[in-house]
Amino acid sequence: AFRNPELVSLEQEYTRSATENLFRLELLRLNRIPDIKPGDIAYAKAMIKYVSEQKLKDLFFALVGFLGNPVGELRDAAGIGIAKLEDDRIYPILANMLGAADPLERTYAVQTIYHLKDERTFTFLTSALEDVEESIRYHAIQSLLELNDPQSVRIFIDLLENDPEIEVKIKS
Repeated sequence: AFRNPELVSLEQEYTRSATENLFRLELLRLNRIPDIKPGDIAYAKAMIKYVSEQKLKDLFFALVGFLGNPVGELRDAAGIGIAKLEDDRIYPILANMLGAADPLERTYAVQTIYHLKDERTFTFLTSALEDVEESIRYHAIQSLLELNDPQSVRIFIDLLENDPEIEVKIKS
């Protein structure tokens, strides 16, 4: 059977030095490496991909930690990775993030919800449309547009007619 050489290399590296790799992944997750270089980002993305493709659910919380990372590429990789793990433990975490006081955390929650794309996604995104922050509503609209769910049409019309922010109206 054909195996992706990049994945084989990652698998060998992971099994050879799992503790060291996970420690480095944890440092990246916590943004504790003073000068994150592009190679470190690529390494973290590769490890996130490996964890998700191998369905290593015991490392679920390591991926969750990346959802608040200041590097957007890592947040997206973690969101995609968590979606591939198909682990329902993400939903209470996202519900807490959507209820956070920090608007940035709520934005990251909406961005992550988009990657999940299951029957619960629509409910989470429509609840985000009620957020007081315009940017969060905007991200929720973007995600709903990309999901292409017919139920969204009614919601977009309502936003167009009733949302106080012109940018939200334009997006809907």
